Amino acid sequence: MSKLEADSKFKNSDLVISKYVYHLYSKIKRTFKSIDVILKSDIKNSYIETIPLLRIIVESYFHIAYINKNKSRMRLIASQYENLAKLELFNLGKYYHYWSLETDIHQDYLDVIKNHYAGKKEPNVPNKLKKVYLLAKEVGRYDFYVELYTLMSGFVHFSPNTRNLHGEQQDDTFTFNKYVYDEEADYSIRFHLIQSIILAIGCIENIFELDDYRVNILAPASEDWHVIRQMRLKAPQ
Repeated sequence: MSKLEADSKFKNSDLVISKYVYHLYSKIKRTFKSIDVILKSDIKNSYIETIPLLRIIVESYFHIAYINKNKSRMRLIASQYENLAKLELFNLGKYYHYWSLETDIHQDYLDVIKNHYAGKKEPNVPNKLKKVYLLAKEVGRYDFYVELYTLMSGFVHFSPNTRNLHGEQQDDTFTFNKYVYDEEADYSIRFHLIQSIILAIGCIENIFELDDYRVNILAPASEDWHVIRQMRLKAPQ
């Protein structure tokens, strides 16, 4: 990532959409560092605790892929994201408005209602930017969504079905903190982590037209990753 950041075409871009790509890139980088700390910790089965963070990276990748797909219409995409930011404040004001009908609330909340909600129309934002599964379909990665947002949602939100990964069940007795390592789950998480970052960087390279970076850095890294994937797929299970 340091070589990407050092590329003059990346760090000095005047593209109208660049501020959103920078934000998404920074989010991916910081989240990856957090995941790395967790995986290297002494927490047993630490890969489980990285799932919520992995979903942040995957969702950020979806947005970068969406921007890349529409790079020829950057002003339109920039306006969509500007409206998305306004919509988030509008929804916050809407929430505070209904809350204010039931109880006294702080003046700061009233200011949010006044500035972003009261008397204003809801900002127009495409549904694909408001719903992650639609965004995943839009960029052709619904497979990521199904596995990480559907199958693994129980790890992010409370689900009694995930308790066995935090303990051991024997007959009618459940013992917490007796972890059973799940190699496939660990591999799947690490696979999606690396795959998502490589795909996101590939989109960023295309958005900023980083030809030298693509040839000298991204292409060799992608080839190495392909070889590793193939070795893992051919390994006896």
